[in-house]
Amino acid sequence: MGLFKREKKNGMSVNEGMAAALANGKRPFEIREEGGFTVQGMGDDLPMLMEAEADDAFIHYLIHLDIQTSGWRMEDLYMELNRLNMRVPFGNFIVDGEAEEMEVLFRYDYPHLNNSDPKAIGDLTDLMFDIVDRHDGDLKKLAEAVPDVPDSMYGRDKPSGLASVKC
Repeated sequence: MGLFKREKKNGMSVNEGMAAALANGKRPFEIREEGGFTVQGMGDDLPMLMEAEADDAFIHYLIHLDIQTSGWRMEDLYMELNRLNMRVPFGNFIVDGEAEEMEVLFRYDYPHLNNSDPKAIGDLTDLMFDIVDRHDGDLKKLAEAVPDVPDSMYGRDKPSGLASVKC
């Protein structure tokens, strides 16, 4: 029996454990048709949207931050992301997209070893949101430096990017 081919623990698959954890949690979520979950979260001042999906080896977490990057100096953004990534215990902040369509994301791939315990999965999901919320202030400083960019954290009107994210 291979490392990732162990039998189900607690009589449920990892995806079933994720569904149970989310159903018992405090955040709204949806089960995606193509598999996995979309979870809405709110930090102190920043809405977040998580995509979570399990495969045979990992739970893949991807959190979309509602931060606009247009107008930012890319050198500043990359330096700040690098500094943040040196401080987070696991996972990493990344930018995805090109030029005006860039998006700031937090990514973490957790090796689940077939642990389907809903409490453990729920705690890990909460931890992902907590890590992003704890470190988003450093990204806010960059947004403050670009006052003409719409930003929900500063009350600058713009439609929420979360509504348009296709997961």
